[in-house]
Amino acid sequence: MTRLRRRRMDDQGVSLIFALLIVGVVAVVATVLVGQSFTNTATTISARQVASTQYAADAAARYAVNQVRLSDLSAGLCSSTTAVTTLDLPDFYPQGQTAVAQKAHVDCAPAPDNGQVPGGGGGVTCPTTGACPNASPGTALLTLDANPSRVGIYVNAQGPSPTIRIRGGVFSNSRITVNAGEFRNSWCPATAVGATTYDCTDTTPRTYVIAKGACSGTISFAQTGTTRQCNYTPANDPRGADPGVARTGYTPAASYGTPSPPTGLAMSQSCSASACTNDASPATSCASGARYQKVLPGLISGVAGLTFLNGLTGCANEIIQFSPGTYYFDLPAPWTPPAKKVVVGGTFAAGYNPVAGTGPNGWPGSGGYEDACVAPGAAAASTSSGVKFVVGGGTQFNVNDSSGRGSHLTICASNSADGPPIVLYGLKTAIGSGSMAVSASALCVPNGFGSTGCSLLRTANSPKTTINIVGMTYATRSVLSIVLNNASTKLFYWGVVSYAMEFDTTGSPDLSANLIDVQDAWPSPYAPTNRFFLNTFVCPVSAANCPASGAEPNVRAVVQVDADLNGDPLPDGNILVLSWSVNR
Repeated sequence: MTRLRRRRMDDQGVSLIFALLIVGVVAVVATVLVGQSFTNTATTISARQVASTQYAADAAARYAVNQVRLSDLSAGLCSSTTAVTTLDLPDFYPQGQTAVAQKAHVDCAPAPDNGQVPGGGGGVTCPTTGACPNASPGTALLTLDANPSRVGIYVNAQGPSPTIRIRGGVFSNSRITVNAGEFRNSWCPATAVGATTYDCTDTTPRTYVIAKGACSGTISFAQTGTTRQCNYTPANDPRGADPGVARTGYTPAASYGTPSPPTGLAMSQSCSASACTNDASPATSCASGARYQKVLPGLISGVAGLTFLNGLTGCANEIIQFSPGTYYFDLPAPWTPPAKKVVVGGTFAAGYNPVAGTGPNGWPGSGGYEDACVAPGAAAASTSSGVKFVVGGGTQFNVNDSSGRGSHLTICASNSADGPPIVLYGLKTAIGSGSMAVSASALCVPNGFGSTGCSLLRTANSPKTTINIVGMTYATRSVLSIVLNNASTKLFYWGVVSYAMEFDTTGSPDLSANLIDVQDAWPSPYAPTNRFFLNTFVCPVSAANCPASGAEPNVRAVVQVDADLNGDPLPDGNILVLSWSVNR
């Protein structure tokens, strides 16, 4: 008989289970620690690469500054006062255990006032404080739309001599498209201060056409030794900056400041040889015997404001004067100055008699409209002789009429105590409150074909229409669309700063005049002579292009040689570093 032995219950094998648990926990912890170690190693390698890039960029920028310090500026980096020069440094930063070898590239862009006399150009010395009053802004046409896919300056010139002429520097922060004809920079400095003859062999810092985007079509120059610069990469060139915005080393002149808000509504008067009397509102008719109509400064807004403007008749002589002062426009629809009327902003010039309706050039008959008001800087001008049109919202001025003698708009700015005399000012921010509120200008985006519908100032193909903007146009959120036909004139003096600008013509325009002009003297925001903007880029040695398209500089620096900020000479071998910024 077999006896079965009952197995004794005890804790044999438990130790093995605990051992297996401990081994598993240790394995998990070890795996996590190994992963964290790899992560820390990768982070350390990445941090070392970033640090090496910063070290390389800083070293390359300092090397470039030293090259400029040791140079006489006759050759090499920063040797040109009108064009960008470059310095390439291959294998500049050596291979490390964890950092790749790197090369460097430096752009040197000259400041626009290089080589000028203290405080200004054309032989005119500006005051030691503030900018030159009544001077031009230095650039004839500056467009601020920074989208590289859009057209900042559009030209479509037709006819036997299809050339759009601009007297002064041109800078587009986007593209320049010449769809037809020619876009010509005709700046030639006067042979002497006040002279009316010009020397086109003398190249100055204003002989430039620059686009940060692409260019297409024919762009030419009246003077020798100049070329267009397209797909322009330097970021700190002040020629492309809004002159009304402060930046390092530059404080905008007072004339760029936001205007004070309106305190009352504009109104009109009917004027005879002896007196002016207030019109009923809206001004649908003139008083008996009135020869011309006068508008008094104030706010013109909303439907009521548009009705007021549309009711102006100019009385018997068909002359509407916006008397000296500030006008605020915030209109819900375009205002088209009435047909066969002459609109003048500012003090009438000598010889222009709105009561008699005669003037030195047959005004207001044929011609002479460009001289109808006192221009800033003229002997008869003062700080209260002209007008300022402050525009907000979707305000538009459409000047176009082919009937009778056509439509004519001439507005003159007052003298400025500090900065250029601004006659057309686009609001960047809203001002005033309640019934006296004026909204900021609505951003108008160009369509790229020369027919942007939201343009602040628009003309069509009338062969008789004239526009004379005698003072600077500063409308940073607006597009200006100008069409020329036959002997019609549309001229801008003291330069234009806008979001975009368009030029179009019919098949028979008179394009002999400069459509935008600047004065021979202009203010310098800094002391004169040699100031340069150094942009330093660092790239792996293996990179095909350095810098890569659209790359931001690793280091930006502004340097000045030869003279300090007061224009006093520096000792030999010295250089001023005005700013130094690192892109982290």
